[in-house]
Parts: sequence; structure tokens; C-alpha cells
Amino acid sequence: MDIEAPRHRLCEATVAFRVLATVALVLMTAVSFDYGITGDEPDQDEYGHLVYAYYRSGFTDRAALEFKHVYLYGALFDVLCVVAQHISPLDRFDTRHLLNAIVGWAGMVYAARAAGLLMGPRASCIALLMLVVSPQYFAHCMNNPKDIPFATAHIAAVFYLLSMRSAHPFAAGALLAKIAAACACAIGVRFGGLLLVGYLWLALGLRLLLHGWRRFGDVVGVCALAVCASILAVLAGTLFCPWAIEAPLTRPFVALSTLSHFPDSAVIPVLFAGHYFFGSGVPATYVPTLLAITTPITILVAGLASVVMLGVFRGERLIRFGMLWFALVFPVLYVIASHAALYNGLRHLLFVYPILVILAAVACEAMLRWAGRRPRVRWGVVVVLGLGLADPLRFHFVNHPNQTAYFNSLVGGLPGAFGRFDVDYWGNSIKQALQWTMAQGVAGRPIHVTGPEWPLRYVMGSYVEQYPRLRFAGVRKQRDADYWVEPLFFDRKTQEQALRSGTILHAITADGVPLCLIKAGGRAVD
Repeated sequence: MDIEAPRHRLCEATVAFRVLATVALVLMTAVSFDYGITGDEPDQDEYGHLVYAYYRSGFTDRAALEFKHVYLYGALFDVLCVVAQHISPLDRFDTRHLLNAIVGWAGMVYAARAAGLLMGPRASCIALLMLVVSPQYFAHCMNNPKDIPFATAHIAAVFYLLSMRSAHPFAAGALLAKIAAACACAIGVRFGGLLLVGYLWLALGLRLLLHGWRRFGDVVGVCALAVCASILAVLAGTLFCPWAIEAPLTRPFVALSTLSHFPDSAVIPVLFAGHYFFGSGVPATYVPTLLAITTPITILVAGLASVVMLGVFRGERLIRFGMLWFALVFPVLYVIASHAALYNGLRHLLFVYPILVILAAVACEAMLRWAGRRPRVRWGVVVVLGLGLADPLRFHFVNHPNQTAYFNSLVGGLPGAFGRFDVDYWGNSIKQALQWTMAQGVAGRPIHVTGPEWPLRYVMGSYVEQYPRLRFAGVRKQRDADYWVEPLFFDRKTQEQALRSGTILHAITADGVPLCLIKAGGRAVD
């Protein structure tokens, strides 16, 4: 099977990749303001201010060390947002979403570059296009302050690990510094980034095993540099978690263990396959099933089919490809085997999705090269790939900015998933509902809104800052409000009950499925 690329096309593909990356950046930053405030964002924003105050006070303001459960996380992205808020003309959440989009874009570019390491710049183009067209991942890039920054740092570290050479010393000092920096950034968001330190040692050990070593001193030198990089990564990453700074060699591991079995997950309901579970007790099929039904079919099939490349690749390319498969499979198997707490869809494992896309892009590029001198076959491959991405692309345009509600045809799309799986679990559609209410009534008149506790109790205070006319009447205060805003993310029976009760004035929908209802309150609206 001939998978070598014609040299005269590499330059064209490189230019195309740069153009595509630029267009993606412009697109993502432009649409970032359309997305709602997620349930985690107010706490993350406050935590960022507390950590910022911790440093500004010379470590005397210790409120960050006791802030809810969030003190167990790193605040790298949140502190970056606080710094940006001091100079940004935008409000604080528009600023956060803009930065979130830029960080998400950077992760896409790193993933695309990783695909290029294996199969050249055209594979980079394919990977970047697939990530942009992936509705759920694209939407998370706009307002997910933990999982997207972590995914970006994770894929950056994987890219640098893949960049190691096959000859001693495998990784020069500059490359090890980049690996350490990427690992530190991941740890500075979530202590799951400690896994990347293990990846570093695995990558070095694999190369030593396969390529051998001629002198014992060479092995000692490589290991010494790796030890320095590992310690630097852990210590630098821990700087963004004041609680962990006090015991940087032990508390990061305590935090990782605590969050893997997050105590509050025992009361967080999870709708999966039409049944309710709690986050601490989802079945072993939770992650594989959601990965299968929320990934565009073309990416899913191509990613899984890429395993055949293990029999085609040789040498360094085989090592890199095997590392990618390990980075995809190991985290999934680990959370299943350890019974880690999982909820809110796949967001806790969002960092493995770019790996799947890289594998899919490699498989697609291999098919295009195989069909290289057969124009009809090559165009047939292009058409099949294009048609496979047509539905997620349609979902993007038709249902913006509710792309997190995307499900593929394996489950009957969003209509088939409605009432069976968590859809708008973060309440992204609440922003559109509030925008509709602001357009009603007499101009300038305050609008009083109420609704269920989750997630309104956590986000409405932030929306009040954005909309001067908005007043939050409190949770379940229908008599005191003009409108009742109700996101629908429960089981089908509860959803049907919500659709039957009260006077529905408007609904925010995606593919005809209601995501959020606006009902009449007890106050008269002029």
C-alpha cells in the first residue's frame, strides 16, 4: 500500500493549512459571544479572582484555599481571564468566551500539527477541518473553562512527545522544556495533567527499548533530563493552585484522587440511555456509548479504521501512531476500571477527542494517497468524506449556538437522543431565552425572571450584569416573575410534563427539539 505523498503538493497543502487555520481563528473568535454562561463559569471566574488576590496580597489573602471544591483545581486559565478582564473593553464573560475560543483554536492547531507529523500538511488540513466541523467540541471551545484549556495543553504535550527523535538523545533540552511547559499548563488547569508526566517516561522508555542504547552514560543523561522536566512540570503547574502550593509533592495527587471520585457526584443525576444514574455510578458503557453517538460518523469510522495502519507504518511513524492509540484508549480504560465519577456527557474526557480526530485524519490521508493515481477513486473518497461531514456541518449552521446538543444518526440524531441522554446539561440555551424575554414588553421596563434551581441559581446573577433590564426573582418564584425560564435536560417523562404544564410563550429549539421553555409568570407583562 503506497502512502507516500507527492513532494510537489506539500507546499500547496502547507499554504492551505495556514489559510484554514486563520479562517478558523476568525470564525471562532467572532461567534464566541453567541454562547451562554455555563453552570461552572461563575465559580471559575470567582476562583480566578481569588487566586489573583492571593498573589497580589503576597500570599496573605487565603480565601482561594477554601473556595468550594474548586480549590482542588488549578486556576491557570481563570487567572489569565482575570488579567484580560482588566484591559478588555468587553464584559467579563464575553472576555472569558473570547479567550476560551482562542485557547480552543490553539488546541485544534496542535492536533492538526500532530496529524501532520505522521502524514504531512494535508493530513493537518483534514484534522483541523474535522475539529471545526465537530459540533460538540467546537461549542465547548466557546464556554468550557476547564476541559478545553486542559484539552489544549494535553494535545500540545502529546504533539511535543511525538516530536521526539528516534536517535539519542531523543529529546534535546529545548524540546524537553516545551514538553515540561505543556505538562505544567495541563496541571495548572486540572491535576489529571500528571498523566502526561507518565507519558513522557513512557515515550522515552519506548525509544530506549526499541532503539537500544550504546552507553550507560547516555541512559543516565536522558533520565536526568526527564527527571528535571518532570519536577519542573509538577512544580510549575502547581503554582496555579494555592492549596497545592503548600505541599506541591503530595497535594496534587490528593486532589487528583479526590476529583476522580468527586463526592458531590453521588447526588449529580445523569440521564443515560433512558435511565437515571448518579455521576459516581454510571455504567462501564457510558464513555464508549457517548463517544460513539456524539462523534460525526465519518470521524468515528475513520478513527477506528485507522488501527489497520499499525500494520502499514514502520519505524518512527509506527511509534508515534502507537502512542496516539495509547493516548486515546488508556484514559478511557482507566476511568472505567477505576469507576471514576463521570457526568455532563463526555466533557471530563474531552481531551481524548482530538486524538481520535488525528487518527481519523491519518486514515483519510492514507486513503487519498492510496487512490493518488486513480482520479475517479480519489474523487470518490473525497465525496464520501464530504457527505459524511455534511450532517454535522448542517447542524452547525441550523442550530448555532446549541452545537453541544449534537448527536449522530446512530441514535437517531438529537430527536432520538431527546429524553434518553443529557442534552443541554449546562443551560447554554438560557442566554437565547433571556434575549427573547428582553425583547418583550415596554422598552426600559424591568423584566423579572424565575425558573428551576439548576442552573439558574448559578448563572442568573451573571446574566443580570449583562442585561440591565433583567431582574432575577429567585428560584421557583413564579408569582413574582414575568417569565419562567426552564431548560429541558431531564428524562422524557419529566420533559413531557414540562411541555404540558403552564403557558408556553416561546421555546429555544435545535432540530425541532425544545431545549429551553419560556412560560408565563405570575406578574402581568405589559
